[in-house]
This record gives sequence, structure tokens and C-alpha cells, in this order.
Amino acid sequence: MEKIWSSLPDSVSKPNNEEEYEALLIGMKIAHGVGAKHLVAYSDSQLVVKQVEGTYEAKEENMIQYPQQITKLRTGFESFQLTQIPREEKSRLIASPSLSAL
Repeated sequence: MEKIWSSLPDSVSKPNNEEEYEALLIGMKIAHGVGAKHLVAYSDSQLVVKQVEGTYEAKEENMIQYPQQITKLRTGFESFQLTQIPREEKSRLIASPSLSAL
């Protein structure tokens, strides 16, 4: 499995869920670019995870595009998993990022 952490620069001013989606999209593109076949991604946003799963529906016009983009990109992987984690766990992942392509 590939583990990738990506984040937007602090100077980018977007609502938290948009930042989560942008970081996820960047990470997925990087993983695809290095030839990853299996991807496990983590988010501390319940809304993002549930929208990607299809449990919640994105209603705001600016947010509808994100789950659609994730759905398109995930077809490029043999397996894709998005897991909700506590914010504290996210901080630990940021401190020790890893990337390995199989």
C-alpha cells in the first residue's frame, strides 16, 4: 500500500473541507504519477469521507465537484480506501510522511 501525505500551503485561504479535498486530490495525483496501484488515504473530515463514500451528498455548488473528481481519480487504482481519523492522528501522519510505490 502507498502512504502519501500532501497538504496545501498555509497561505491558501479556503474552508477546511475544501482544503481536505484539495490535499486528497493532490495526493491521489502524486500516487497515480508514481504508479501506485493501491492507495489508502486518511482525512480528519467526517464530511469529506462520507461524501466520497456516497453516504452524504455534497449540496453546495463549490463542493459538488470534489466527490466527482475523487470518483474519477479512484478508478485509476486497483484499490482505494479513504479512512476517517482523529485530528491528533493526522498530526502524527504529517510528522512522519512516507511514500512507497509497489
